[in-house]
Amino acid sequence: MSSGSSLLPILIDPKNAMSSKQDQSTAQGRSINDNDPLECDDRQHAPTSDQDTSNIVDTLLRDRFSCRYFLPDKVPDAQTLNAIFECARHAPSGSNFQPWKIHVLRNDRKSQVAAQVQTAFDNDDPDAHKPPFTFYPDAKGLARPEYNHLLQRRKDFGASFYGPLRIDRHDAAARRAVTARNWTFFDAPVGLIVTTTDIAVAGSYLDVGFFVMSLLVSARAHGLEACAQESHAEFQDVYADELALGERGESVVCGVAVGYADLERVKDLGGRQERMGLEEMVVWHE
Repeated sequence: MSSGSSLLPILIDPKNAMSSKQDQSTAQGRSINDNDPLECDDRQHAPTSDQDTSNIVDTLLRDRFSCRYFLPDKVPDAQTLNAIFECARHAPSGSNFQPWKIHVLRNDRKSQVAAQVQTAFDNDDPDAHKPPFTFYPDAKGLARPEYNHLLQRRKDFGASFYGPLRIDRHDAAARRAVTARNWTFFDAPVGLIVTTTDIAVAGSYLDVGFFVMSLLVSARAHGLEACAQESHAEFQDVYADELALGERGESVVCGVAVGYADLERVKDLGGRQERMGLEEMVVWHE
């Protein structure tokens, strides 16, 4: 969690809402069918009058940050990870496609895959590896005056990210070494590779974005921190070989580093990123 935050509980456990319905169904000799909305309807609203509930959710979102420093000896167990996945799987998607999968990398397997990606990264051929989608606008587009604000945010990010590391903007070798930390998931004990279908279009990536944000928030609610990493998509070919993505019909969207935050290093080395204000972000039409 961020500095000063306490461990936060899951707000609503849908399974609890099912208990009476399950008891009734069992008494009638039937089992609950999770795929039948008439048999299984656990929809409910968070209590809007509960100020504590809104404060918890607001804190999870407002204090979120991309964590790149983790405690090496404190490892999330499978039960905690599955609880996070259980919450995230309820993310919305168009036509209920749910076009996402998670590959969990831990222990020796995580190290083995990271080594393969590092080897690919060390290849100096910039065209050797290609992501399955375009993440950023090209330089020509960003150079247009109407998009100067995007270009400025990229520059501001570089200054706040590399500044605490005391790395000069012209020091290409040092910057490359920082980039290489991506492949070990910033030394987090758990690395996730999030995939979508290999026929994904723009809407599929929007759906996966909902899912990834659900993962990030749920991880915080369980006392963990995380960092979404689009950089892993660049090595789609490596992950396809290592995780058999081709035969599964999957394509890499991003990686997610997950673990318990090393808050001392976060505070010393992790620059905070500015967010635009409501006056810039929101346009009211009335």
